[in-house]
This record gives sequence, C-alpha cells and structure tokens, in this order.
Amino acid sequence: GVYGEDVRFLSTLAPGAESDLPTRENILRALDALAATPQVGGTLWFYFSGHGMELNRFSHIAPMDADPTGPLTEQLISMADVRSRLKMACPDGTIVIALDACQSGSPRSVRFRDMAGESEETAPGRANVITAAAADVNQSAMEVVAPPGGVFTNFFVRALCGDADANQDGVVYASEAKDYVCSRVSGFARRWTGADQSPQFILHQGHDVALTRSSTPAIESLETLGDDLVVAPGAK
Repeated sequence: GVYGEDVRFLSTLAPGAESDLPTRENILRALDALAATPQVGGTLWFYFSGHGMELNRFSHIAPMDADPTGPLTEQLISMADVRSRLKMACPDGTIVIALDACQSGSPRSVRFRDMAGESEETAPGRANVITAAAADVNQSAMEVVAPPGGVFTNFFVRALCGDADANQDGVVYASEAKDYVCSRVSGFARRWTGADQSPQFILHQGHDVALTRSSTPAIESLETLGDDLVVAPGAK
C-alpha cells in the first residue's frame, strides 16, 4: 500500500488551493520537489489522465491551462522531460509511469533516451523505468461516459488488483499487466468503436518487476457492464 502523505494529487476536481490544480507550473513544481529529495530504492509511481499529443516525435501531456492557440512547446510537457525528473527523484529504484492519454506511446518518449540524449545505459542512476501508455503515437485513448473514466485506466487498475495474475502466485508482474491490459484494451476498443487502440508497455532495463500483490478489485470491469455502457463520442 501507499500512505496518504506519500501521495501528491493534482486534479481539476481537487477541492482546496490553486496549488492542487494540474497546471503546467504545478506539475513541474511537484516533479522538481520529488527530484530535490531523492529516495533510496523503492518504487515511484507517476499517473496522468488527460489530453496528450505527439510533438516533434515525442509524446507530450497537456496541463489544464494549456492554450492550443499558443506555442505548443511552451504549453505542453514532454514525457521525456517527465522521465528525466522522475529518474532524479528515484535514481536506483523502480519507476512506474502510467499514461491514459492520446498519442502517449511515442517510441522516443518511452524508450532509449532522455532529454539530454543519454541512453538508459549511460543516463545517471540505474532506475528501472516501466512505462505503460494507453495508445500508440498515432492513436486516440478511448474513454466512457458511464461509468466515467478511461478504458486504459479501468483495465490497468483491474490488472494491478489481481486480474492480470496469470499464474495465480498472488503477485502481479509488469509482464502480466502488459499482457492483460494490451489484450483487454485493444479488444474493447475494436468492439465498441471499430478503431485501434494499442497500449504500449516498455520495461527499460529489460527484466520483469513485481508491481503489486493481488487484492479485491476496487472497480467493476467494463467487460461486465455490456449494454449499460455509454461510450464517449470523443477521446482524450
């Protein structure tokens, strides 16, 4: 489990101060605060749900205050930049990045190099970075209206809660989560929209990692809802 004091939560629905809103400044400030006090070992999770787009061959996330009429490079946040900051915050542990956003699976963002052009083998620290992106670089990330939320997020949470535990050993590994999420999301998207949505999972150090212990799923699977689903006409 994760203690509440170890969670930094930014949301458009968050009650309270403006510092809790997912603006570009707040997101970068939160990442910089993590980087300023690096943790030894352990696991660091980063989750983003919102709009995303590919720009200059890198996947980017769009903060709530992004202005599509302005210069995009000044409005968006590159996932390569996010990864570099997370690796400073957790240089020797495991970093799990989950992105429920369109065009979030750009190879240049989820593989090989950071903003400084350093490969995984030469970049500072030996963090094992696991990236789970909702869609390939040219694809939209599907969401539903009822129950509300992203299709990727639903199946990713179900995977972590134990649905992906293929060998029933009580532990969900990254490879198991990958197999479960990729098959469920792609099948669901084809069934309901006829479009392709191919989640991208990358294990940067090349070896499998235990993510969670199996537990009772906290949310109902979209697959069980059938005709009760209301599919969003648009996408993230």
